[in-house]
Amino acid sequence: MPSQDVVIDAQWSDLAQGEFSVTLRHSPNGRSYVNPTYGKNGESITLVLMPEFLYQYDSFTEPPQDLVKVDEKTFTFPMPSRNLTLEPKFRTIDPPNSLEPAESFFLTKPQGFHKL
Repeated sequence: MPSQDVVIDAQWSDLAQGEFSVTLRHSPNGRSYVNPTYGKNGESITLVLMPEFLYQYDSFTEPPQDLVKVDEKTFTFPMPSRNLTLEPKFRTIDPPNSLEPAESFFLTKPQGFHKL
């Protein structure tokens, strides 16, 4: 941190007409990313869910319609014509039989995604 005060100037702008936002609520035991964070009706939205070690994705509190599982951590859905707030849930899994750390233990934020 610098030895002097730091000033951050945030500039907010409204979404364009016909655009809606996607907000991710913090969920314990994992991180969530969305790209893009807003869209028009029907545009594709991508979610990446990154559970902590010994956890896996379980469900959303209110899943979006037409949610498609691409792989174990990636989901897509068409943007509805309303704002969305999503909260993923993660559940515990049994530890692996080997002493090797699970792959998810070393994951980093995917490029182009925004953590909210």
